Amino acid sequence: MKIKFILYAVLCGFIAACAGGSKEVPKPDPTPIGEFESKVEFKENWSSTGSSRTGLSYVQLMPAIADGRIYTVSFEGVVTALDADSGELLWTRALNESISAGVGAGDQLLSVVTSNGKVIVLATENGETVWENLIGRAVLAPPLFYRGSVLVRTIDGKLYALGQDRGVEAWSIDVEQPNFTMQGSTPPSPLERDVVIGTSSGQIQATDVATGIQSWIFDVLPPGSITSASESLRVADTKPVIFRDGMYVAIYDFGVTAIDLNTGNQLWDIQRNSRDKIDVNSIGLFGIDLDDRVYALDRFNGDELWAQEAFLYREITNIAVAGNYVVTTDRLGVIHATDVGSGEVAGVLNKNDVIPPGSLQVADDRLYIHYQSGKIASVSLVPIN
Repeated sequence: MKIKFILYAVLCGFIAACAGGSKEVPKPDPTPIGEFESKVEFKENWSSTGSSRTGLSYVQLMPAIADGRIYTVSFEGVVTALDADSGELLWTRALNESISAGVGAGDQLLSVVTSNGKVIVLATENGETVWENLIGRAVLAPPLFYRGSVLVRTIDGKLYALGQDRGVEAWSIDVEQPNFTMQGSTPPSPLERDVVIGTSSGQIQATDVATGIQSWIFDVLPPGSITSASESLRVADTKPVIFRDGMYVAIYDFGVTAIDLNTGNQLWDIQRNSRDKIDVNSIGLFGIDLDDRVYALDRFNGDELWAQEAFLYREITNIAVAGNYVVTTDRLGVIHATDVGSGEVAGVLNKNDVIPPGSLQVADDRLYIHYQSGKIASVSLVPIN
């Protein structure tokens, strides 16, 4: 399957909607961020131009952080490795390939996937190629290194386990996917001996990494909840977030669910206008609704703790928890910090450089940002006394 086919599918969906008599509702103008008391400063530790432009697309070329380094890739196949503390460029490698997914990293290896479905694994020490495997299927999600395997999820419903030493296929399974998708598929998540994925029907599926045998499956949405093709598009990129003994799932425009991993029981389930992007810490679950409200839920019972409306209609691209702050970014090139406890706006930084979806990573309470222009930066949040 060619990636351009996805765009064709989306176009067909819009044509079908128009044929049915539906009309596009104009989006409200982005809300100007009003006055607030600054409580945090964005301190740039370093910045580098170690990669070419990332673009702004449903294809999310996510950076990876591992072993004190940050790895990035551009659509043109330029891979960079930088020291996470100093920003020093350690090496760069031009693959001369069109890239559709990346970056996965682990065990001194990193991986990207080309637009024709070739999995490329490089050594993190110097960027040299370790092995390649042409699976021949479109991939939009970064590979996962876990328990001796490189796990690759394809857009058309396959999950591959490739041996990380030589790239030999250990197993592959079919994963439920919609015929069309607007946002691609999300990467697998590690959980003890299993790899966990969210399916297009609102299920969470766990598979034993060693054998490829399904360990369990959990229906986040009751059977029959999805009644149209447009609804299946929305849940195609569901990604569970695992925190301590809980697993948390937000399904686009359907709701948010928490699952106890010890018992397999549902802790709580709420229906709310929500996007699929969430993050979790010891205090709560933090998400974004379809109008770009940032909200916080009690992770034990799902009760709303607060909702912040300062960023309405600004098209938030990322959300992540960094220490005492919920960090969000928007398509206008602004980074926002919101207090995790109160929901108050704590700081705003206008970079006039968009941070595409998936291009914000947090490690040791530092932000690592891959801007649309190609700039890479490390940013700390410093409280203002």
